[in-house]
Amino acid sequence: MVEDGKTGYVVETKKPEKLTEMIVRYFMNSMETEFCNTIQKESYRFRGIKLYK
Repeated sequence: MVEDGKTGYVVETKKPEKLTEMIVRYFMNSMETEFCNTIQKESYRFRGIKLYK
């Protein structure tokens, strides 16, 4: 599950300009470390839950 701005970005479908904006934001703000840390901290909530079919 993506939490917008915390573990990734949620982007409207069929809006390539928004996707471009989020990709640029990700790299310009060096979000990899922050997102990875948040994902690691929050991963406990999904232990033992099957999130796919």
